[in-house]
Amino acid sequence: MCVEYKRDHLFSLTDNAEHDRRRKLGFDGTGSSKFEISVYRCLGDSLNPIRSKFLSSNTKVVPVDMATKVQYFTHDTISTTTFSRAFGMIQNDTDANNYIQPTKEGFSMGNIALALGLVKLTQLPLIGEMLSPSPKDETGYGKMLAECVSMIESRATNRVDSQDGMLGSFIRHGLSGGELRSEILDAVVIGSFAPCHAICVAILLITTNSHVHSKLCREIDNAVRDGKALPINGIKWLVTA
Repeated sequence: MCVEYKRDHLFSLTDNAEHDRRRKLGFDGTGSSKFEISVYRCLGDSLNPIRSKFLSSNTKVVPVDMATKVQYFTHDTISTTTFSRAFGMIQNDTDANNYIQPTKEGFSMGNIALALGLVKLTQLPLIGEMLSPSPKDETGYGKMLAECVSMIESRATNRVDSQDGMLGSFIRHGLSGGELRSEILDAVVIGSFAPCHAICVAILLITTNSHVHSKLCREIDNAVRDGKALPINGIKWLVTA
């Protein structure tokens, strides 16, 4: 299903040759000097408020919505590794620019359209343009699309950072124009929601299964005791976390 009107992306292409060509131009996780540091920084920024504001004691339980916190973490991480600039969800403790909820609703509507065979309507003249996200939208996919367009234009004029991060990798591999815009948007959305769901499932399993929880704690304790846990040096965000 196309996100933008009449513009295919990697997950909507049905031409195998074009799909293989586009896939090879994607981000391979290399060529960025700041990738791991960006992830560690977002992790530290996420954990610090949780440890300071949501500490429970024997007499008081302070609940925290981890699903929401994880969403903020994955969105800020993917935006930092892509654009070298976070959306600001962790810092503001809110869904910046209202990206998340409208995007979820868009996924739900897309699934319904697929199930009912109405997807082709989104590619019809006039109707398709009305149903598809637009950079002029104030929230959701459209707003995120506008952010992608803004950052791509910024990179085009700033050659110093043009080769860094996921966006730089796409540019370096030859993607440009509408292809670049669509692939970056998809990478940001999928790169935030998929890790979020994986992390939430892992946390749910650990916290609700005493056997898994106790085994994980033993493995951590044993690694520290035996000196197998490598010391963290030079990354202040993770050290403080």
